[in-house]
Amino acid sequence: MISSRFEEVIRRIRAEYVEMPGMILVADQVERLCGVEPMLCRMALDALVQTRFLRQRADGAYVRVSSGEPRGTP
Repeated sequence: MISSRFEEVIRRIRAEYVEMPGMILVADQVERLCGVEPMLCRMALDALVQTRFLRQRADGAYVRVSSGEPRGTP
């Protein structure tokens, strides 16, 4: 069963990426922005990548899949 805290973190991260289209952040920045502890933040980011809401670029940054970023961008 997924905890309510985990679901809350996922909703918070999704909301930030929806509110700020084109936002590109590394995990540490997402942690600070959302006030989330590192392990929970990374689990939420992984879940958002698995559902194809976010993708992780080669440089480790997370970007929203529908942000219009050209394919092949690092």
